[in-house]
This record gives sequence, structure tokens and C-alpha cells, in this order.
Amino acid sequence: FGAVHRVVDVGPSGRGAGYAVKLQALDETARKSLEVSKVAASEEDVIKEVRNLVNARSEFVINVFEYGVANGNVFWTVLELCEGGTLGDRLATGEVLEPEVAWRFVVQIAKGIADIHDLHIIHRDIKAQ
Repeated sequence: FGAVHRVVDVGPSGRGAGYAVKLQALDETARKSLEVSKVAASEEDVIKEVRNLVNARSEFVINVFEYGVANGNVFWTVLELCEGGTLGDRLATGEVLEPEVAWRFVVQIAKGIADIHDLHIIHRDIKAQ
């Protein structure tokens, strides 16, 4: 849940690096303004999950660069931008993956989960997003 947007850094460095920004509603007012389906469980839960991602430095786990709360009711996270959409997007189109491609996804997901487990973190809602 939450809304994810692609943004470009046009700061003093002028590098134009792309990032993803995820906005999560912490209350019903924010949920309506963000037009998302759910309110986050709690600010503490969201912060704990993001801190775990920050510590999970792995080539198979998305990088988190910054996070915080805006207006007291919107949790924002600046993430590594992964071009090309999600695995879920690909599967939603009805695309049938070649066995070798599917196997690469399975291996990468398993390595990411193993890296997270090495930090004694259990991810409870793995999904193709």
C-alpha cells in the first residue's frame, strides 16, 4: 500500500539521478489525499520496517536512502529506482516468463530473503511488487 512516484534529483550537483518516493498514509485524511487503499498499521511499524531495509545492504534488496514524516500524517521513503516496473506488473500483463528468466527471479528473491534473514529479520508479506 502507498503511492510510489518517480522523481529526479535536480539539486546543485545537477546529476539528475532518478529515485522512487513512496508515500504512506498514517491516518484516514492522508489516505484520502494520497488516494491509496490502506492506512499504514502505525508510524512505529513503518519506521521499524524501513530501518530494517536501511540495514539490509544487499544487491538483492532495494536500497533506502532517506525517510521521514511530512505534515504529521504522511510517511515518505526515498528508495532506489528500479526501472522497468515490478515483477507483479509483468505478471499482470499475462506475460509468460521463459523458465530461465523465471528461475533468475526466483534465485534473486531467495538471495534477498537470505540476506534479510542473516540480519534476523523475517519478512511476512513477500509479493511480486
